Amino acid sequence: MTRLLFLALLANIFLTGCALGPMPQNAKEFREGMKGGGFGINVEEYVVKHPYSKVSKILAAKTKECLYVERTESACNNYGCTYTDITYNPKVTRGEKRTELLVQVERDPDNAWYISGKPPKGGPIVALVDLVPAGTSKTKVNVYSPSMAYTAIAKAVKHWTNGTNLGCPTFE
Repeated sequence: MTRLLFLALLANIFLTGCALGPMPQNAKEFREGMKGGGFGINVEEYVVKHPYSKVSKILAAKTKECLYVERTESACNNYGCTYTDITYNPKVTRGEKRTELLVQVERDPDNAWYISGKPPKGGPIVALVDLVPAGTSKTKVNVYSPSMAYTAIAKAVKHWTNGTNLGCPTFE
């Protein structure tokens, strides 16, 4: 009974729009929405002991190798199973003083539903990484992502930027 009440309360919060504002349409809106932190939000800031140019190059290479993923997700209940095709759409923008990795996830339109509005082209944003130089031999890394989903991306980025080879994240 307690579980049922909890689920009803959670559904009410999401359906009334109290939990979420409009869906972010770009990196700037996503970053601003995540900066406040809170329940379900993962914001990490750290400095790695590698030059910005090296970290930026590694992030771009590992993104190309690991984050262009297509998979099928299933959800089953008492009435049967549904299958949704999911495509990860990462985009790396590199500059002399800043690198940005934006990861979006596009779902099969027949099985996609969104609580807080229309997603941007390429799907809802699920992770954002900012790299900036922090002196001549260090790089500041900011990672923004939901803390209950897509944590594999944040974990992989942390290893890649630190120079340890975690490999590609697995998306389950």
